[in-house]
Amino acid sequence: MPLLLILICACLGACSSANPVMDPGCFLSGNERKAWDAFFAGVDCLQDQGDRKQAAGFFEQVAKEYPESKYAKDSKELAGLLRQMVEEDKQWTEPRDVAALPIERKVAYYIYHLRDVKCYQLGSPGFCSVLNDFDQRRGVPNAAMKLKEIGEPAIPALIQLLDDRRPTRSIGYWRIYMPSRTVLRYQDAAIEILGALLPASFYNRSSSAAYFSTESIEVRQRAIGSIKDWYQSSLGKTEVEKEWLAVAAAPGIYEQMGLLEDLALAHGQKDQVLSTLRQMCVQKDPLQLPQISWVMCEFGDYSEVGIVEQAYISGQYDVGTSLPDDSAAGSNAGDYTLRQVILYGTDSQREAILRNAQRQNDPLDKGGSLFGMLVNTADEEFGGLPKTYDRSRFPLKMLVDVLTDKQKCGGGSDGLHHWTIRRCDQAAKAIQKFTGKPFGYDETTSDAEKDEAIGKILKWWKALPTGEHIHGKT
Repeated sequence: MPLLLILICACLGACSSANPVMDPGCFLSGNERKAWDAFFAGVDCLQDQGDRKQAAGFFEQVAKEYPESKYAKDSKELAGLLRQMVEEDKQWTEPRDVAALPIERKVAYYIYHLRDVKCYQLGSPGFCSVLNDFDQRRGVPNAAMKLKEIGEPAIPALIQLLDDRRPTRSIGYWRIYMPSRTVLRYQDAAIEILGALLPASFYNRSSSAAYFSTESIEVRQRAIGSIKDWYQSSLGKTEVEKEWLAVAAAPGIYEQMGLLEDLALAHGQKDQVLSTLRQMCVQKDPLQLPQISWVMCEFGDYSEVGIVEQAYISGQYDVGTSLPDDSAAGSNAGDYTLRQVILYGTDSQREAILRNAQRQNDPLDKGGSLFGMLVNTADEEFGGLPKTYDRSRFPLKMLVDVLTDKQKCGGGSDGLHHWTIRRCDQAAKAIQKFTGKPFGYDETTSDAEKDEAIGKILKWWKALPTGEHIHGKT
């Protein structure tokens, strides 16, 4: 059993008698446990009670009594900022009618009240977003959402907040059972709102636990510089010109690909987009070629498919490599390669990845990866097939060939009713979903009933005219 799981189970046992909810402090002992208790008290006081003065007291206790703990540095900064905000609150006067304020003062009003944005993270790993509703029963507006509603007039002020480390009342975490919490800052709210208002976010989290405020100064300054440069260049430009400026600012591979797809599909810029993508094939990291090639395929250029297929087979995407704008670059490159070879590859390219998946020594489960991608693509998972995709190109034969494989690979249940799932079942379900034909396949029925439906699929397949049979036309 992994060490982390052992620790979790042990702590659950230690704490369950006193509290049905696991206490993250179970992982700690001595002064580190005491530091966590005081730190978490400050976090709880800030988020749930909104008492900045009392929260500052807890954080000061951590910094003073446990200066060697991992919570000391954050606590010292939070305490100082909260004391400053207490003084700001004393000087603040609420306007009588916010709706009547001119736009500049309205922006300033909601920026001030970012300190009161109290949002909770739902699930872990996850992300605490400031752009969700809260406290509706009390009629308290979410200042972050209001700034997003204001839109473009709020952008200059939001850019100025990207260095502002004053805390909000929103809290994030990596795992709820782990003794760590992130108090979101004004700059976290600003970067998220700007991400919703600008053509691209210009910031990508470096990990599932990261927030803008917890990134290195270098990462933050790079993002801030890109946003400021883009904004100055965008003044007076059309929406299309703004999007092209965002592409040039290189905010991250996925943002760039999304921008280019939009420019081609929504703004009729297909030729310029393809020209840009071809340049990127040379300029970008080789691990990003599958993502670039994927978008090229959407617009009819399959010239890079063979290159990424060969790179995949040679193992270039096997390593768990990270890039600044893609923390799982290696595995993502592999997924994009399989998906585009399935959808856009030639018969020889598909046969090559199939042979690669059928090798005897398969420690990385290439066979499972290919079959899983084939089934998920036919099921139209992950947002469905590309809007421009010719469905007659889909290699249904790769799924049909699995209809005789009765290897068990899982199961399902519905109350007292249980059923097995075989590889042929997954293939049959995907074929029925993709073709929309009433073969009568139902994964919850008996194996005999499922085999009867599979027989109908095979009979249909054999009856297809030769041309349609080869290309999988439905």
